[in-house]
Amino acid sequence: MIAALPADVTMMRDVEARYALRGRNLRYTVLVPVGTWLGRGALRVLRVSEFLSPQHGEIVDVVLGYDGYDAGT
Repeated sequence: MIAALPADVTMMRDVEARYALRGRNLRYTVLVPVGTWLGRGALRVLRVSEFLSPQHGEIVDVVLGYDGYDAGT
């Protein structure tokens, strides 16, 4: 049985979200724009979902993105 996720994880900084979700198997995906960009500001949680994997058991999928992006050179 999958345990309930904390309701207020969205838009938390990455470090705070990892603490709130401690003890769970996490899978991270970082959204970035196409091209050469530098992340600016904090890395924040955009979406959290959970699913059951036959190989790994309960997985919490965490999608992250930066506050903003600057064009890289």
